[in-house]
Amino acid sequence: MMDTVSSMLEELERIGWKYRDVQEMEDGKAHVACDVTGKSAQVTFHFFFDADNHALSLRVFKLFATPIDKRLQVMERMNAFNAQFRWIKYFLDQDNWMNLQADAVVNGDTSGKICVELMVRSIQIIDQTYPEFMHEIWA
Repeated sequence: MMDTVSSMLEELERIGWKYRDVQEMEDGKAHVACDVTGKSAQVTFHFFFDADNHALSLRVFKLFATPIDKRLQVMERMNAFNAQFRWIKYFLDQDNWMNLQADAVVNGDTSGKICVELMVRSIQIIDQTYPEFMHEIWA
């Protein structure tokens, strides 16, 4: 297993957080999923570790579906949040699902702490923004 993945799993075990779906892929990359419950939403964080052991991508898929008639309002709110928060970026996929992304440069010594820090910051941002997204959809 890659040093970056091992470091992340060790840090999660040290702080008592659960993880699942640890997979090594055919292209040399690795995937780890972590379910986290915040104040506003329960999300699954997907970590994709590059094969070179130097970078990772954090993704949250399908945070919520955006109705077609609310797409413009949600996109305006999304753009405002993307300008406000530097740690994560929201994006709408082709099926109008709201997703979240972040990327980081890591190594075997830093990936554990960086992964946990990204999850903590991301769930704090989701907790702050999710109610406002829901207001745009249901208003």
